[in-house]
Amino acid sequence: MNDMMLYLGIYMCDEADVECHRNWDDGGAPYKIADKDTWQPAMLDRMRRMVQRDRNNSAVVMWSMGNESYTGPNFKAGFDMIHSMDHRPVHYEGATRDWNRGPYTDIRSVMYPTQQTIRNNLNNPTQPFFFCEYAHAMGNAIGNLSDTWNQVYDSQNGIGGCIWDWVDQAIYEPKDILSGDTIAANGFPKYRSGYDFPGPHQGNFCNNGILGAERSWTPELTEVKAVYQYMQFTGFDRESGRLDMRSRLTFTPADEAYRLFFTVLRDGTPVEEKEVDMPSIEPDGEGSAFLAFATSMDDNAEYTLQVEARLKSATEWADEGYPMATGEFMLKERGALAEVVVPEGVTFTSADEQLQMFTSDKLLFRGDTSYKNVKQLRVGGMNIITEAASAPDYNDFFWNENDGYNGSYVGTLSKDVAVTIDADKRHARYTRTTTGTKCNTTLAYDIYPTGVVDLTVTLEPCAQDLRRIGVRMNMPAAYDDVEYYARGPWENYCDRMDGSYLQRVRTTVDDMYEVYAHPQSNGDHQDLRELRLVNPDTKDTLLVTTDGQVGFSLSRIDESVYTTSALHASDLTRADYIQAHFDYMVRGVGNKSCGAETALSQYRCPSSGTYTFRLRFEARKYDEASGVKAAEAAAPVTFRDGVVRAEGADIRVYDIGGSLIATGHGSVSLQRHPHGIYLVKAGSALYKFVR
Repeated sequence: MNDMMLYLGIYMCDEADVECHRNWDDGGAPYKIADKDTWQPAMLDRMRRMVQRDRNNSAVVMWSMGNESYTGPNFKAGFDMIHSMDHRPVHYEGATRDWNRGPYTDIRSVMYPTQQTIRNNLNNPTQPFFFCEYAHAMGNAIGNLSDTWNQVYDSQNGIGGCIWDWVDQAIYEPKDILSGDTIAANGFPKYRSGYDFPGPHQGNFCNNGILGAERSWTPELTEVKAVYQYMQFTGFDRESGRLDMRSRLTFTPADEAYRLFFTVLRDGTPVEEKEVDMPSIEPDGEGSAFLAFATSMDDNAEYTLQVEARLKSATEWADEGYPMATGEFMLKERGALAEVVVPEGVTFTSADEQLQMFTSDKLLFRGDTSYKNVKQLRVGGMNIITEAASAPDYNDFFWNENDGYNGSYVGTLSKDVAVTIDADKRHARYTRTTTGTKCNTTLAYDIYPTGVVDLTVTLEPCAQDLRRIGVRMNMPAAYDDVEYYARGPWENYCDRMDGSYLQRVRTTVDDMYEVYAHPQSNGDHQDLRELRLVNPDTKDTLLVTTDGQVGFSLSRIDESVYTTSALHASDLTRADYIQAHFDYMVRGVGNKSCGAETALSQYRCPSSGTYTFRLRFEARKYDEASGVKAAEAAAPVTFRDGVVRAEGADIRVYDIGGSLIATGHGSVSLQRHPHGIYLVKAGSALYKFVR
C-alpha cells in the first residue's frame, strides 16, 4: 500500500495501530490506557516501528500516533519520541479533543465535524486543521460535501480530511461459496453484513464506503470527484464567450495537464462538441478561455453548456482523454408549458359532474366519490391510474441510514373534491383538496378531450422536518423503459448534485435502482423536465412534461420494506406496479450516520409557505406519426445477461466515473466486469444500465 502511494504521488497520513475505542468512550480513570504506565511500552513500540519502517517514504507527509484512545502521558511520550526520530508533523485527534490535558499534536484535528465546528477551526492561526474522519459514507450519504469544501478553499489553514470509508465491507457467505450455492438472488448479489453473523457486531455499520463491496463506482464517488476536482469552472459569460476557471493544481500549469472541451445541449441532447485551447493557468491561479459555438438557439428549447477538462496524456492510473473536471452553465432557460389547444368541434363524448366522469375517444377520467380521489385515468388508450389507492397523493416517505426518518404516517385530516365542466364541454376541472398534520395539498386536474391532462400540485407544508414535499403514485408496471430529461445519469439530491448535469438519459425502471448494502430510499433525480415511460412490447409511450421545480424517482420496490432492520438487496421482490414520486423538494441526504449533522438548513424542506408545480400527462401510441419516433428512440439498446446489444450500432461503454472500459459493434460483453452502474453511448444517445 505504501509503495502504491509513493508511486502515484498520493499524500499519506501514516497512523500507528494504537486504538481502543471503548476506552475512549468510557473516558476517565481507571479506564484510560493513555494514563497507564503499563501500556506505554506497547504504545511506543508501535509508533517507533511505524516511523522506522516508513520514514524514507516521501509520500508520508505526517505521522499519526493512533486513533480514539483518549489522551494522556503515554501520548506525550509518543509525541516527543516521534519528533526525536523525524522532522514531519505529528497528528493525534484525541489531543485536540482534550486540549487541556496536553496539546500533543501539531495538527488541529476533529472527527466528523459540523459546519459550525469547521468554521470555528479553519482559520485557527496556530495549527493547520484536518478532518481525520469525515463524511461517513454509510448508505445513501455524502451530503453537504461541497459546503464543507467551499469553506476549506476559502480558508488559510484547512488541509482537508479523510472520508470514512473507501469501500463497503460486505462479504459473501463462505458457506454459499463452498457449497456452490448461488451468490445472487432477485438480480442482486447476496452480500452479508454484521447482522448476518453471531455478535458482537454493529449491524450494517461497516458498509460505509464510497465504493461498493465489489469495487464498483457509486453516485457518492461521483460527488466526491466533482467536489475534489482540480479545475473549477467559476463562471461563463454568454455574450463574450468567456469561461472563467480556477486551477487547484499544485505543481503543473493547466495547459500541460489538461485539454479543454465543451458541449452544447438542446433539451438535454448534444448538438455541438468542440475542443478549445486550454489557457496556461499557473498552479493555484485563475484564467479564462473563450468559447465560440455555432449553435443557433431557438425559442422552443432549453440550451445548456457542459465543459470538461480531460487528461492531456495517459498516466499510470487513467487513459488519455479521461474527464478530470466538469462544469455546467445555463445558456437559455426553458419556457413555460404551452397552453393546451383543443380544436374546434372536439368535445367530451360524455361529461357527468355527479359521477365525476369524462370521456372522449382519447380519454377516460373517473373519480371515486367515496374515496375522494381519482379512480381511473386513461389517455390515448393507455392506463395511467387504475384505482384510487394508486392515484397521486401527498407522501413524504424517505428512509436512509443517515437519517432514519420514514414518513409512513401521512397525517391526512380531511378530503374534499370539487368538479366543474365548461359549458362547451371542451375542458373540465377535478380539484381534490386535503388538510393534514404535515402538509395541506390541492391537486387540480385540468382535463381535455384531446387526451391531455394537466395536474397542478399545490403544497402548503405545516410541520417541521419533512423529508418530501410532493406526491406519490403507482403507475402500470408494463411501462418499464424510461427516458428522462433531468439531472443524471446517477441519482442526485439537493445537497449532492455537483457532478450531476441536465441531460437526456435512457434506462429502465429496474436500472434506476441504486443498490445499497441495506436497501433504502434511492434513485431521486432533480430538475425534471420530461419523462417518457415506454412499454417495450407495444412501444406505446406515456409522456409526462413538467412546469416548475420537480424532482422524481421510479422504482419497482415497495419502499415500505426499507425500514426492516436486517435487510439485503437480494431479499427484495419487485412489485406489479411502478412506484413514482414527483416532488417539489426532497430533503438532502446529509451526513449523520456517524456524528456530524443531517441536512443543512438550506437543504431542508420548508415548514410553511405555498409551493406549486405542474405535471402534464399525455400518450403516444406506436401507430401515431408523432409517437413512432419517440417510442423507437426510447430503447434501441438492450442489456441482458451481462451483454449490451445495439443492432448495427457502434457501442462505447463507460463506468460512471467516465472511464471507457469496452467498445464494440452490435454487442459488448460486460460479464467480466463487476456489478455496478454502466453508461452506454450508441450514437448521440446515452443509456444507463446496472449490472
